[in-house]
Amino acid sequence: MPITDLPVELLLDHVLPVLDLHSHLALAQTSKFFAALCSDDTFWRLKLKRDYNFTSNADTARESGWKVIYKGIRKPSVYTWGNAGQGRLGVKGLPKQYRSGVPFPVKVDIKARIVSLVAGGWSFHALDDAGRIYVWGQLLGEGYALGQDGFSDACKCASTPHRLQVNYPASEPTDEAASRPVKFTALSCGRAHSAALDSENNAWLFTSWGRPIQLTSPLIHGTGNPAEALVQVECGWGFVSMLNRSGMVYVFWPGTPGEEFRRAIDSLNQTLDESREHKACSVEVGDEDVIPCTSLAISVSPLALPPIPDDLPDLSSADPAGGSFEATVDASGKVVESHHSDQGLRLVRIGAGDDFIVGLTNKGHVLAIDLWGGGRTAPEGTEWLKEQWRTRRRPGWVYLPQYSEVEQVKQNPVFASDSGVQPPTKMKITHIAAHFNSFTAYSVSKSTSPHASLVLLGKKDTDTTTRELTFPQTIYPSLLQESIISLQLGDYHQAALASNGRLYTWGQYSDGALGLGDPVELPLGAPGGYTRQQDLNVARDGRHWATPQGVSDPSEVRFDHLIKRDDQLGERKPSKKFVFSVAASGWHTGALVIDLDGDATEENAGLKGKAAEVTDDRAVFDSWYPPPASRPMPGGWPFQLPSTGVPHASNQPPAEHDSHDPYSTFESPPFNPHASGNPSSSSSGQHPLPGPPYSTQGPNPPIRHGPVQRDGAGGGPTFAPRFGLAVERGRGGLRGNTGRVPAGLAAFMPQHPPAPTLPEGHPEHRGSEE
Repeated sequence: MPITDLPVELLLDHVLPVLDLHSHLALAQTSKFFAALCSDDTFWRLKLKRDYNFTSNADTARESGWKVIYKGIRKPSVYTWGNAGQGRLGVKGLPKQYRSGVPFPVKVDIKARIVSLVAGGWSFHALDDAGRIYVWGQLLGEGYALGQDGFSDACKCASTPHRLQVNYPASEPTDEAASRPVKFTALSCGRAHSAALDSENNAWLFTSWGRPIQLTSPLIHGTGNPAEALVQVECGWGFVSMLNRSGMVYVFWPGTPGEEFRRAIDSLNQTLDESREHKACSVEVGDEDVIPCTSLAISVSPLALPPIPDDLPDLSSADPAGGSFEATVDASGKVVESHHSDQGLRLVRIGAGDDFIVGLTNKGHVLAIDLWGGGRTAPEGTEWLKEQWRTRRRPGWVYLPQYSEVEQVKQNPVFASDSGVQPPTKMKITHIAAHFNSFTAYSVSKSTSPHASLVLLGKKDTDTTTRELTFPQTIYPSLLQESIISLQLGDYHQAALASNGRLYTWGQYSDGALGLGDPVELPLGAPGGYTRQQDLNVARDGRHWATPQGVSDPSEVRFDHLIKRDDQLGERKPSKKFVFSVAASGWHTGALVIDLDGDATEENAGLKGKAAEVTDDRAVFDSWYPPPASRPMPGGWPFQLPSTGVPHASNQPPAEHDSHDPYSTFESPPFNPHASGNPSSSSSGQHPLPGPPYSTQGPNPPIRHGPVQRDGAGGGPTFAPRFGLAVERGRGGLRGNTGRVPAGLAAFMPQHPPAPTLPEGHPEHRGSEE
């Protein structure tokens, strides 16, 4: 029997997966039938998971392009931008004017093939194709660690990527016996903690990078029932949520004082601290910085959330696909279960924010549940929350029809008759995400008609009297024309990824988290730049730094900002970039990027032309080059400019300067725009949001008062050191550091007018202390 007579399913599931890459491509050249079969997107999606531990497809609505990603993921690049505090960008030697924030993408030098990227409050976490975790920044950015401290301290800073060496827990906390390394498959970050799933379906918690915790519980660990296996772990602002295959959601708060779980962590940490051998100080292994972790196993008693309502409306008539098909894939990438979604209504995806969770059912229903009070000590703890649900004093899961039903979506003012924007005729929400006080629900072209995608954004609004949780809806018309496959939320900015690899951002400037370019170099009125010539002139003169206005309409992020400054290499066309994953949190953003041209020159300042080395893969896929090295960043600012205060712009939320960070930099201002000398006492007690649809003229969300100002997960200093003398607080006290540019790198620096002559004896003539 000819091989072409075999069922297509048999070929895709059993024949193609056993072929190596050379044989697969050779088979594709034998006939049109096999050419089409070997380009099947489902096959390449599963092959990505099998070969490269690529699990980001669960977080995106991508329907095609998996072969392109497979080709480029062998050498992806990691880019970060935004607030640079706590080393969260993972790039050393930033020029002085960018030490507060970098407003355009910069490449992170990481010695691994990264396939997944997530952002925390002051950090980034990355997963490589071998299931290993890389981290940089600070897990907890509200403190600092001493130089002799290790990463068992959550405040320890990793200014460059560090790999976590995680093994399964030994029998005793101080037992040095070798144990098996852990292969992780999924990551999630909260404000000051992170969580992960491993290849054996175990849940892990990181309250410090040096002491990961394997969570054990009869509800989530080793149940033996496939329906109870975990399919997602999601970190909220201060809690961890877990979803199993049957749709049950479990929640716990790792930082709640007095809880049994917290007491167990404190007891084990005290034992390890006394041994003085488990500080998790980083070591160099080859060309990597490695954190040797001490793994712990702690039992947790999570709170089981109430079941979803059983009287949800039928949405099948509005589903363009007329029904959906779901497949369950095991850790090896093999399809182990497939079924139609009409087997039962259940949650298939969750998103977690600040004291709330949103859920998505397999029928397209979007729901939300309020968790306020669950993470507090008695009486407002988990038992109190369960009592609230049992007595119906507080509703459980609340159905959100304005995010689920097409007729409700049509009522949005965007689709008014005089707007010219055609409302959707059919839709089914397929993905959700949440962060801080916002969440998004979106669908792709296959689930939305007639638009390329439908993106709905909501902001939490809680009635202080009834505790009723509502989410006013926002729609961006420009995104209707883009096939959006992933949307990530920062504190005050958003990032949307399209299926064609383009990345769009909007929201507040947030120390450059939009990544649209240096406002000083952008044309007047350009997205991310200044809207007033006066502000632009003052910034270019170096007199002070005014925060640019926010961006109200999604704008595309470019990755060629450093290219345009590279005068030594002459005119060159930037290589084409394809973004396949995006991460955002706090005041920073990151992306995983494929270079479609295989050209590494723009990332290497000293190289001319294309990379000459050819790998063995060149015979398989043309134009594949060795992984590009990171472009060295300039080491300082070549000029001495007058030190000035940086006034706080009205459209930028205030952020408390992290004065206890010994590595932070700040300026000594000659004046303070706040009357009392304290940024928190400013008359601007609210946080305006930029332009429509967030009007700067309308009501503003209030600041939460308390020992920690929770206006953002990772805000930067109010006085950003863009120009002038940077004063660093180090071991020797205060010291001046004007910075010097190494020879040959001055051409990469933006050219600003020289500093005015300073009077003799001016304190900025002290120079730098070596």
